[in-house]
Amino acid sequence: MEVYVVYYNPSDYPGLYVIRRQVAGRGTVTTDREPLTVAKTLNEARRCIPAGLERFQASPDDDPVIVETWF
Repeated sequence: MEVYVVYYNPSDYPGLYVIRRQVAGRGTVTTDREPLTVAKTLNEARRCIPAGLERFQASPDDDPVIVETWF
C-alpha cells in the first residue's frame, strides 16, 4: 500500500513542506530516498498528491513535523 506523508519543517528542509512516499508491506515500511515534492505552502504540496486518495490528520502520537497522511 502506498502512503504519502506531508511534513512541515523537517530537519532536512527547514521551513518547507515535504511529501515523502512510503510503501507499507507485510511488517515493513519503506520510504523513498528522495521526497516526492518540496514546497513553500501546504496547498502547493497537496497538488502533488495523487488523485483519489483520502487525507488523514496527524495523530497526537506522530512526530510533530507530520501534518497529514494520504492513503
